Amino acid sequence: MSSSPATESAPALTWSRTPLSERAAIAANALCAELAGGEVRQRALRPNDKQRLDQTVTAFALELYVARRDGGSGLRRYSRAQDTYRKRNRYAAWPVTHTTVCKVADWLIASGYADATLGHYRRYPEFGENAGVGKQSRIRATEKLVSFFEDRGVTPGHVGFASWVESVVLREGRGGEERGKRDIDYADTADTIRMRANLQRINAFLAQFRISVSRDSGPVVDLPPFVLRRIFSRGSFERGGRFYGGPWLELPSEDRPALLINGEEVVELDFSGLHPRLIYQLEGRPLPADADPYAVPGWIGQGRRAWVKTAFQQLINADKDSKLRKPPDVPAAKIGKGGWDKLKQAMSKHHGEIEGWFRSGRGIELQRIDSDIAEATLLALADQGVCCLPVHDSFIVPRSHENQLRDAMIQAYRGVLSERGHGGTDPIIHTR
Repeated sequence: MSSSPATESAPALTWSRTPLSERAAIAANALCAELAGGEVRQRALRPNDKQRLDQTVTAFALELYVARRDGGSGLRRYSRAQDTYRKRNRYAAWPVTHTTVCKVADWLIASGYADATLGHYRRYPEFGENAGVGKQSRIRATEKLVSFFEDRGVTPGHVGFASWVESVVLREGRGGEERGKRDIDYADTADTIRMRANLQRINAFLAQFRISVSRDSGPVVDLPPFVLRRIFSRGSFERGGRFYGGPWLELPSEDRPALLINGEEVVELDFSGLHPRLIYQLEGRPLPADADPYAVPGWIGQGRRAWVKTAFQQLINADKDSKLRKPPDVPAAKIGKGGWDKLKQAMSKHHGEIEGWFRSGRGIELQRIDSDIAEATLLALADQGVCCLPVHDSFIVPRSHENQLRDAMIQAYRGVLSERGHGGTDPIIHTR
């Protein structure tokens, strides 16, 4: 492998992987039997303990296998702390325990099916009961584990997710994946129950389609199975709510035209200037159809529209005390000294009618609206038998269904805004 597991970042390992096919189930059972056959025990495991151990082997091995085939490093991080597996909530309905996780991880490593770096943690009780710093263990499948599955005819398409996976997620805090943010429990409401039911319907429908990528330099590659989830932010169901979990979201935008749905080429449509247009509509001042909200005087042409769009998103998502620094992808040589501050000033002047939204931190509220629009679009197309892949404010469908997608986007936009008392204006939709 190219580098040590200790030197790379890694997403958290999920315990929700489960076989979708008989081949995958047989292969997982063979791994369970191999572990059991190598154990020296004075007495047999109790049925419940054996079932839990087998579920841990299955979830662990399938997750590591799929991770090696998703185009990333293959690394996953996991906890070896007892407290991690004691809690049970809507996100932690897993069948694994601390004992089975550590036992299976150690066996996979010792058997050559995985390589790993153990984590570490140092407590600082003088600063509080739970104060400390550390890093979780990293692990990934070796070629031996990949071959074990693929020699038995298993592909990532044979691996799915358990029914207990929570698809409506509420998070609080800010920061990266290993700091700041965390999933929090909540009491179900009519709204969360409805959203979960809609997600189950959408996921079941999309699972019927073969989604793949065809690049000039290589063969057609099927994307792995997925579960779309709606993730809400900062402890509120009025913030965020966008759809995550689709493997096409990990593709660079320039690679998405290479997607295939059941072998057919795709088209991607997006809402042009969606967030600024939403703000003006919410303020009762809808923009004319021919207005470009990102055409700020003095900042037109030479690729500057992308800078303007980034600056706008910064301004509506920032709090009043936030420092808005120039993003690294905006070249200093082209924008000039102090250019980012000048752009923000020009933006505030150009959009004076909605300046109250700037530095309000309310941009994330717009995501709740655009995610509701996305939900309505997906449901409408599912009713028509059309596979539709969401990319936040844009959507991908087979090319032959472009007109159906456009109509569904317009109707969803009208419906969601009308429910909020701000209907009467149609969106602007472009082909990406």
